[in-house]
Amino acid sequence: MAGRDARFRLLTPAGEGGVAVVEVTGVDRDAALSALLQDPGGGPIRLVRVLAGDGAIIDQALRVEHPGAERLELHLHGSPGVLAAVERAVGGFAEEEAADPADPCAVISTDISNAFNEVGRDAIFQILLEAADSDG
Repeated sequence: MAGRDARFRLLTPAGEGGVAVVEVTGVDRDAALSALLQDPGGGPIRLVRVLAGDGAIIDQALRVEHPGAERLELHLHGSPGVLAAVERAVGGFAEEEAADPADPCAVISTDISNAFNEVGRDAIFQILLEAADSDG
């Protein structure tokens, strides 16, 4: 379903999670998304329906556009079934690439993903709670 030059890449670490984030880039991005999403249009963040090839609704998601960037994100439910259905609908997720050191957001995202994989979400949540408490 995805256009030849549209790229869908799973940004969140593998495993169970409440939310999965899929980055969509490429010159055919909008054409690929028009086949994948039932999108009412609107602002840079909006609720959309994600569709299978036969038109069946897979999930509801947030479509998050980054003004000035050549990418957008789909924030989906993180269940393995939803992700498998979306991956089939887009013809597979792209392989993960190393973060571009010139893009601080990509580096931070990669650092966070690595931290989740290395120490686990409970430890990360504890660190975040302690940081929030120390900010007063």
